[in-house]
Amino acid sequence: GTEELIELRRDALVSCGGSNSNSAADESPIVTAAAAGWGHSAFIGQNASTGSTSLYVAGRPQDFQTMLRLKRLPPFLRRYIVSNSLKYDDGTTRPDREIVKAARGTMAQFVDAIMSAGTQERENMEKKGLDEVEIRYGLYPTPYKIELPDGDEPAVVTDGSNSHVLAASAGLTAVIGKSGTLYAFGLNHRGQCGVGEKDLFNIWDPTPVAGLSMRPPPTGDAENEDETNDESESETNTDDETEKKKKRKKGRAALKQDRPIVSVALGLQHGLALDDNGQLYSFGKGARGQLGIPAPGENESRAISDIEYCAIAVTHFCAEYTMDAQLELLNSDEKVVDVPKKHKLLAGDEARVTRIGCGLNHSAAITASNRAWIWGKNVLPYDASPDGTGTKSPKTVKFAEDATLPALVTGLPPGIAILDVACGSHHTAFLLEDGSVYAIGVATDTVQPIYGGAVEIIPPDTIDMPPRQFTSHFDRTTVVGKHGDQVLEVQLWSHEELREGAAFEPGWVDPLLTYLDDSCSNENVERGVRHVHKGWMHTLVTTD
Repeated sequence: GTEELIELRRDALVSCGGSNSNSAADESPIVTAAAAGWGHSAFIGQNASTGSTSLYVAGRPQDFQTMLRLKRLPPFLRRYIVSNSLKYDDGTTRPDREIVKAARGTMAQFVDAIMSAGTQERENMEKKGLDEVEIRYGLYPTPYKIELPDGDEPAVVTDGSNSHVLAASAGLTAVIGKSGTLYAFGLNHRGQCGVGEKDLFNIWDPTPVAGLSMRPPPTGDAENEDETNDESESETNTDDETEKKKKRKKGRAALKQDRPIVSVALGLQHGLALDDNGQLYSFGKGARGQLGIPAPGENESRAISDIEYCAIAVTHFCAEYTMDAQLELLNSDEKVVDVPKKHKLLAGDEARVTRIGCGLNHSAAITASNRAWIWGKNVLPYDASPDGTGTKSPKTVKFAEDATLPALVTGLPPGIAILDVACGSHHTAFLLEDGSVYAIGVATDTVQPIYGGAVEIIPPDTIDMPPRQFTSHFDRTTVVGKHGDQVLEVQLWSHEELREGAAFEPGWVDPLLTYLDDSCSNENVERGVRHVHKGWMHTLVTTD
């Protein structure tokens, strides 16, 4: 279909938020990072003169079920419903719902039925007298400023990887502060915010992710007591103080960050966080192995943790656990994979993680030992070829198995450094030092994953190295070249013939670069593409 380019001007961030007190007041904020979720966008804007930064969101940061309902409708009906819902969900003071219904006529009930996500939660908040209900759970037609706790500001990384300080997914947003603290907010019914809250389906404000520590969790109830607590204080506790003590977090949820977080990635309902020492953590839904950890307390079985409401360290990197090795173990022992013994795990600098990525229900990482790892849903493919010598499926209808622990990726050329990793919805791509790109996962033209390890999808000497951005989203991988005038997209195809020359330039690139050239007469000003981010049905492009 047609593609439409819409410029988000700097002054749009200045005036965003309407009459609300959270509207931006900074002068000429520059977009330093962006992320596209399923139904929302997130931006980090930096004041050009002071260097201060702010987080903005637009769209539906607390919901994606509404998006699924809307997608099933005919386009004309979808446009009508969205345009009518904007009349009272626009981030401003909303009039009485019954009055709005009467004004909109007989279609009001149908519109409300489609756009009802969060209605009950919204009404509960209204009954409790909470402020800004329509802003906390609604639609933001324009970028809206979100405050971080304790005066913290979003981080800005100047080494070309600044997109990793901000991530967005299905009703979920994560951002790293200048303090190194990782914050998350959005849907939390699968623990995907990682803040240690089991009973909250929504985390409304940016909240520090819990459990980002290598220290053992506290035991018993001692962690719930004040260090200065004594009998006289306990006798004078008010009801509010007693309630606060009941709400204090226990176990891993009580642990605070050990070290600054430098990179974050989000899947559909899980996340990864990487600290400055190369320690990897995961949190959220883990039913398909996407957390890469055995169930707490399990030493020998393949049992996994279904949900982790706070972060937990990923440490099971074992060079013997290749993709084929895990498949053989699954076949030979009724789907039981022994957790590797501690002496077989990578240790020290070899185990230090340098890059991370999340697909819908799988995860990937690169370690300093120049190894690539993948784990999660259907990442262990069976050999489906008639003359294949690899592991065969015990069931002909089964194409792949889940990897519950990190599996060593095979097929990458030896002796070439792996620079980066990026995950689409069902595939994973690796950028190598020679400029080539390899990928593994489910091919675009089939429902089957590629067997035999990673395959080359972009040959060496194609990309203008080093790239400004290397990322994957849904069914494709995008690379932005060194100077911003090269943008390539490529998909993973099942046949080698299709993979030859598969990289292409999207149709919007040339018109955008032409527009940038025409709109700037200063020859010394760069005017290329910096980053590309794709949501479910929208695309963000940041430029110089």
